[in-house]
Parts: sequence; C-alpha cells; structure tokens
Amino acid sequence: MALDFFIYISYNSYSYCLYPSPKKEATGVNRVKTEALKVDFLDLQAFIEAADRNFQQAAVSLDVYQSTVSNRVQNLEKRLGVELFNRENRRQVTLTPAGQAFREEAQRLCRQWEEAVEQAHRAARGEDRPVYIGYTGTALWSILLEITTICRTCTPPLKVISRDLSVRAQLRALRAHQLDVGFAITPEIRAGLQYKTLFACPMLLALHEDHPLAAEREVRLSELKQEHWIWFSRDANPHYHDYNLRQCQNVGLYPTIDHFTDQPYAMVSMVSHGLGASLVTAWTAVLKLPHVKYKRTIPAWNVELQMVWRKDEYSTAAQNFMQLVCETVEQRQNGLDGLNID
Repeated sequence: MALDFFIYISYNSYSYCLYPSPKKEATGVNRVKTEALKVDFLDLQAFIEAADRNFQQAAVSLDVYQSTVSNRVQNLEKRLGVELFNRENRRQVTLTPAGQAFREEAQRLCRQWEEAVEQAHRAARGEDRPVYIGYTGTALWSILLEITTICRTCTPPLKVISRDLSVRAQLRALRAHQLDVGFAITPEIRAGLQYKTLFACPMLLALHEDHPLAAEREVRLSELKQEHWIWFSRDANPHYHDYNLRQCQNVGLYPTIDHFTDQPYAMVSMVSHGLGASLVTAWTAVLKLPHVKYKRTIPAWNVELQMVWRKDEYSTAAQNFMQLVCETVEQRQNGLDGLNID
C-alpha cells in the first residue's frame, strides 16, 4: 500500500527529512522501510565524505569533530537497518557490500538535491524564466539570428521565445507585459518604453533587372516619378512608413503606390515579378530573389534598428539578454557585415 509523506525541516540543524504521514502506521518490513525514509541529509553527507576519504578527513572537510561524523554514520545505519562500514580493523575502516551499493545512490541523491536547490535559487532570480522577444524580418537578418544562437551556448543558457510581429504589435505587447524585449526599425516613441539604437542601416532601392535604371550603381529618386511602387504598410509601422515617404517627397517624388505589405519578403517577391519598385533596408539584400537588383539611392538616408523594452523591466533573464545584445553589437563595426549590395 502506498504511503503518504510529509517533509520535516529542522531549521536549527539545516536538515531535511522525508517522513511518512503519522496517520498511517507501518509494521514489519514496512516499518524498516519507513525508518529508512527518515534520513537526515547531514547524515547522508557525513557517510559520503567518510566513504570517499576516511572518518578523520571527513571531519576536516565538514568542519566538525570526528565523533560527530561517527555518530551521524551510525544514525544512518540505524535508520537503514544495515551496516555500511566494516569496523573490525579500526585503523582501516572499509565499506561493506551494502555500503558500496548505497554510496553510489547516495551520491546521486545528494547531487539531485544540490541541483534542486540551485534550480530553486535560479528560478527565484528569474534566470530560468524565458525571455520573450518580438522582431521584424529585417531585425532577424541584421543580428537577431546570431544573438539567439549565442543564447543557446552561453553559460547559463538563456531560453529565448521569439515572435515575428509588426512594430506596432510589438509596442502593444511590450506595454501589456506580453513581451520583454522588442526589435524594431525606426519605431514611434511610446510612453513607458525605453529605446536603444543598435545599428543605422541605409535604405536601398529594389528594382527588377529589366528596369532601365537597373544597370546604374546609384539611382536618383527624382527619376522614378512615373514608377509604380510597392510600399511598407502604414498600419504595421506608421513612423517608418511616413519617414520614408517624406524622404521621397523632399525631392519631388510622390509615389504611386499599388501594393502595401508589412513583409520584406513579399515586397521583394513583387519586385521579382515586375510589379513595381520598392524601398527596403539594406538587410533585406540577404534575399537573393531572381531578377532583383538592389541599388543605392540619391539622396541616401538611414533608418535605425532599435531595441525596445519597458522602463520597469526587472526580469534578470531579460536584463542578461539585453546585456548580451549590447556586447554583441559592440563587437561589430556595423550591422551590414556580409551583405553584398549591387
């Protein structure tokens, strides 16, 4: 019959014991098993130290008297109902077969206990809590893939749960405590949030390879007044949409926009099929779709990749993650490493 148990904790001796519930009495063999469950972890530790070394060295290691080690081992033997040491030769005490069998399992039990204590402390510090992040596609290609890989191999590992969200959706999720950290391109400023610029990134013109200006190294936007455009959706990131539109209007270009999307891949795919031109970040140049050429623009301008978080973000895991992001950014001269722009 299964036994019910309760935990007895002695704060004076810092001992932890597993006791059977007093509402059920054990008899015969069950009584022996019941007594074996009343094990003090300090008794267990004394046994392991004595088994691995000897009683004298165990006393030094535990910073107690040798008699204390002997008493604890004898108490453990009484609980178990078996002798763990041969004491015929006082000068050389050895393990009995029962002691040899018990030592391996006792060591495993102590390791599990230490791991359980460490996990409890890590959880209390927030280190075992996942970091919930939001990102846009361009942020993913710029640095986020590298950082997520580092998180899996650092010590202790950082568990990251990521979501592909528009910038506007990220800001809402951050303020609702559904995200810890966001990565956004030129986001609008919202109260209660903090922002850190990670990289500045130039905007590029994506053209079909058959376009008359596709052979040019740089293209003046003023030459594209008759062009049909694929534009970033304002609903996803109003500030980014308006900022790029103003850059065009400043040189007299008022784009005729046929298609809106908040997905960089969709924008470049439409260019690949000859549906128009598009302005994209330089990070989007990692998309090597057929028939697409990426060109620098005149005038040229940059947008910023920013890391966003709540001002009241106190999660240890989130703080460690953001520190890792900053350290990774500092090691790179810019966010365009490895990009091959036409």
